[in-house]
Amino acid sequence: MADSPALAVRRVTLLAGVTTPVYPPRECHDVTVGNATVGDLTIYSTPDDASRGLIVAAGYERNLTVRAHYFRSTEIAFWLNAVSAGDVVLTWI
Repeated sequence: MADSPALAVRRVTLLAGVTTPVYPPRECHDVTVGNATVGDLTIYSTPDDASRGLIVAAGYERNLTVRAHYFRSTEIAFWLNAVSAGDVVLTWI
């Protein structure tokens, strides 16, 4: 049986209305974004295009998978913007 990849769990505290870049802790192909704020959270691939984003409601999770390449620790993986200040839990694989 092959070893499963190690999980890397990170908590990010967001300010309301501030778009925050997210860097992975290492090369990863999968991340689960858990919204622990009391409002909606939006995930953007670029901060310049606020019209396109994935919305994660308060208390819910969204899984992001990259098949063509990896999230790299030296590059911004995505941007987060929360309606309300609070925490987001990121589980990287």
